[in-house]
Amino acid sequence: MSYPFIVLFKTYKKQYVYDVNTNTILQISSLLWKELKAKQEDESYQYTLAAEKEFHELKKRGFFLENRWKTVRHPATDVLPYQLNNALSSVVLQVTQICNLNCSYCPFARGNYYSRKHSQKQMSFEIAKKAIDFMVDNAINSNTLAVGFYGGEPLINFELVKSVVEYISLHYPHKKFSYFMTTNATLLDEKKIGFLSKHEFSITISLDGPREIHDRNRQSFSKESSFDKIMKALKLIKEKFPEFHKNIIFNCVIDPNASFDCFHSFFTSYEDINDYMCRFSNISTANLKSDDVTVSDDYLTRYNFEIFKSILSRIGKIEKDAVSPIVSSYMTDLLEVMLEKRHYGRLGDVGHPGGPCIPGGRKIFVNVDGDIFPCEKINELSENMKIGNVYSGFSMDKCLNLLNIATLTEAECKQCWASRLCYLCCLFCEKNGELSRSQRLSNCKMVRQHLIEYFKIYACLMEHGYDKNADWFNSYIAE
Repeated sequence: MSYPFIVLFKTYKKQYVYDVNTNTILQISSLLWKELKAKQEDESYQYTLAAEKEFHELKKRGFFLENRWKTVRHPATDVLPYQLNNALSSVVLQVTQICNLNCSYCPFARGNYYSRKHSQKQMSFEIAKKAIDFMVDNAINSNTLAVGFYGGEPLINFELVKSVVEYISLHYPHKKFSYFMTTNATLLDEKKIGFLSKHEFSITISLDGPREIHDRNRQSFSKESSFDKIMKALKLIKEKFPEFHKNIIFNCVIDPNASFDCFHSFFTSYEDINDYMCRFSNISTANLKSDDVTVSDDYLTRYNFEIFKSILSRIGKIEKDAVSPIVSSYMTDLLEVMLEKRHYGRLGDVGHPGGPCIPGGRKIFVNVDGDIFPCEKINELSENMKIGNVYSGFSMDKCLNLLNIATLTEAECKQCWASRLCYLCCLFCEKNGELSRSQRLSNCKMVRQHLIEYFKIYACLMEHGYDKNADWFNSYIAE
């Protein structure tokens, strides 16, 4: 028998395979697991009769096939023109490249990333109008449209923000719009808050922990405390616009060399902010010039322990409130990968790893010059990432190229067991402005490690009674 397209893993008490062709996790006997492992390490190994019987029983049920993709091609390739012309629903406007802070980890601030730097450029009203018109013209199938404001610090160009909202109200009264903004909140005052509240903006405020940590990493050019300015704005919202607080969330970029307990205590106990929802993220390593991002042993130990507690809470062993919110996104991401974002069904002859979104398909990012990019996370200096302009429209060739980004590594992707669950988009494939085969491959080990970790945790959850009806988790033990 030849070797099937699978990967083996086990928990502390059971043995499993992930079957690539069916996108399914199977629990198998310890005997078959050991012999599959032996066969993997030595092709000449001969199965025992018991293991061979179990193997063939599973194969009769459609598992343990050897099929691979013959061609790497994204399933949305043929419908991309229709998608671009009809399904756009969100635009993020870079209203300015000016920022009043000099954050230590910012891709645009200190030259530590292969990306643009803050400048004095601001988006004109003409380009902003054209971006809105472009979105509406390409949103025939979208009932609700969203407009985001990004920087730099978008409140520096607040007059443009107001003009865009007024333009939309005047020219598109029949369309339903929502608005969102990412801001450092240091420029918020009563007038600005009143406008944002009136138009029901969703606001993400960057807040990186208690004063000493936040001000160390989010430094003001004026040397004033950016933390104190945020607290002042929150106090104003509480006093004058109490209903608006429900539209605000915090985003905390974790300083990996700070104390985990310091972050946890602040976001769960600090009186002025513990009523708000907070997302936690790590320092971005995409396009970073140096790999020198270290994490303290203390932080890593505490983080992993909180993940363990999160697992216990999912199976009812401890209360959910006993788990730090800092790790909440980890379990959310895990369950999305395991349950929500996977395409079940058989592996066909043609396919593509799961990473790329559809460039321009639903969301676009428009910079101050009117150039269009797939999102705000990418390198604006890369011509490969520029998928159009609000005046000339989409570049179909560039959109197709980014959609089918895995053709860079087609041979490897065809043979990789993680291909159907892969999350590598063009962000992970770009270096110095070029789409790089070696850069993409350098991230593959990380993807496989993450997925094996997810498999093990999810299998443990299932063993202890969590979500027994998950579609893609099967159990087979030979009699």
